[in-house]
Amino acid sequence: MNPPALAARLHELAQQLEKQSSRLQGVALGKSVNTLHKQLDSFEKKLQAAVGGHGPGVQELGLLLKANAKLLTLSALRAIAKDVFGADAPKAAKAPLLKKAILQEAARRHRGEVAVKVVRAFLEKANTPKTSLPKEEAALLREFLRLGGLDDEAFKREMSGRWKKVSDLKRLAKANKLPGAKSLAKADLIREIKKVSRRAHANVAD
Repeated sequence: MNPPALAARLHELAQQLEKQSSRLQGVALGKSVNTLHKQLDSFEKKLQAAVGGHGPGVQELGLLLKANAKLLTLSALRAIAKDVFGADAPKAAKAPLLKKAILQEAARRHRGEVAVKVVRAFLEKANTPKTSLPKEEAALLREFLRLGGLDDEAFKREMSGRWKKVSDLKRLAKANKLPGAKSLAKADLIREIKKVSRRAHANVAD
């Protein structure tokens, strides 16, 4: 449905609602009204962004880029731009110019929300303390429990970052007595660590 058709339909429904409001009641209708109200809030924000010359997420993207200048170096911005726009990412010789280009391209290509996710993921990773992997058995037991308490996204980042080496994963598995860990391929080993560590974490939490 195009914007003019939507506007006409909303106008018609608004008139009907205004005329019949005193007669409208019931639990089902009340739930629909609440649901529609939330959806309209979201739609209104996106409409205002579009009217202002921006796409969804672009305003938030601008705030993120401005507030994290120290972390968002030129090389970091280039990596972010490539993730968001692919091979045809905007290029610039200085960080402020590249930030401006990223904002403009995000608005033009309607990639604001995608860019926000990429920048947030980068900042989260950049703000994660660079700690060495534990080696002693007691520390490996604690690390196993910590991993078990992570959500899917955080666990995935750990497996592709600090715990990306198979040898480290097998050392972790051995310390926590996972059966058959020595013969498992990396993907299977990660799944087993995820399953068992979450079970262990849940038992401790209980």
